[in-house]
Amino acid sequence: MLRSGSSPGVLIPRLERELAAPVARHLQAQGYSTFLEVPFNGRIADILALKGEEVVAVELKLRDYRTAHRQALAYSVGCHRSFVGVPLPTALECLRKHRFAFQESGTGLLAVNMPWGDVRELLPAKTHESRFLPYLADGLRDALT
Repeated sequence: MLRSGSSPGVLIPRLERELAAPVARHLQAQGYSTFLEVPFNGRIADILALKGEEVVAVELKLRDYRTAHRQALAYSVGCHRSFVGVPLPTALECLRKHRFAFQESGTGLLAVNMPWGDVRELLPAKTHESRFLPYLADGLRDALT
C-alpha cells in the first residue's frame, strides 16, 4: 500500500484485488453471497453478489473511476444494481468531479477506507430497469449457484 499524498494517514492499495475482500465483507454483512472475478457478457466482473433473485455487480479500480463507471454500466444489462468500488481518496475525487454521471446512470459508489477496510456507500445504486435483461441475471444465478 502507498500513502496518499493528499490525505496523510490514508493508504492507497497497490492492487485492485486488495479492495475485493473489504467490499465482499460489506456485501456479505448485508446478506449477499459473493463471487470474485466472474466472467460476464464478454467482461470479468470483479465481484458479483447474489441475494434471493437480486444480482449485484461491483467494479473495483484504484484510481480510474471513469473506466470503472463504464464497466459497471455494462453490467447493468444483467444485474439489478451495479457499483464502483474505489479507495476513499479516489471516491472523494469522484464525488467532486463525476457525481452527476453516477446519479444519472444509477451506478452506486462504494468508498474503501484502507488499511482498515471500512466500506461506505457514498452513492446508492438504483435498479437498472430500462437496461435490465432478466434472462442474463437468471443465467448468472444458475452459473454461480
